[in-house]
Amino acid sequence: MRYFLKVRFQGTCFSGWQYQPEHRTVQGEINNALQEILGHPIASMGCGRTDAGVHAMNQYMHFETHSPISKNFLPHLNTLLPEDISALNLMVSNTENGHARFSAKWRKYRYYLHFRKDPLLRFTSLRLRFNPCQEGLLACAELLKHHHNYAAFGIKKDLSKTTFCHIQEASWHFGKEQWYFEIQADRFLRGMVRMLVGSMLRICRPGQGIEEFEHYLQEPNAGMARPAAEPQGLIFWDAGYPEDFFNPLAP
Repeated sequence: MRYFLKVRFQGTCFSGWQYQPEHRTVQGEINNALQEILGHPIASMGCGRTDAGVHAMNQYMHFETHSPISKNFLPHLNTLLPEDISALNLMVSNTENGHARFSAKWRKYRYYLHFRKDPLLRFTSLRLRFNPCQEGLLACAELLKHHHNYAAFGIKKDLSKTTFCHIQEASWHFGKEQWYFEIQADRFLRGMVRMLVGSMLRICRPGQGIEEFEHYLQEPNAGMARPAAEPQGLIFWDAGYPEDFFNPLAP
């Protein structure tokens, strides 16, 4: 039977989400814990991948097993998982052949910034030494909603498939202590959000215009935007599935 998990993790000490035999990864740790409980190897599937140092608030994954699921499955799983991973919910899908990746309708990310030295934000937010132009950041975010080819904002070796994405939401939010960029789309290229944020922060310095950023959107194959923002500020925030897709199981 196929089960779904919603998990949360701090990615600081991981080499990303995806399993790598020689490295500590989020998927690898979860697979190992599931194998210990269920008694057989687990090949799980996540709704998306995150790079080393990137975090997740609500990441969805599925796994398959014929072993019985006990009432204390979720507490048991959390006991086995390291402190930087938490399993939040155990669910099944009400849809035949429901899939963590292919059934997701959208993914949402947030990228956090702060400006004063703060040890508590060191691993979950990027500290800037300058104040970007807010009007420029807002204008860049608005441009994203009117374009679809993001070849200039993806890692080149990952561009063998389509570079088109439908961005449903892109906005900047300015607080007193932190700013964050929020973006939601049907799909993302590898490294895309960090490339978008890094480009916006570079271009939106005081006194500069956003023409270069717009050029990358209008001429996506003319070159690659630079640089990518550092990973610690990025959080995979959530994913969306069809209505009534999940049926939660008792913890």
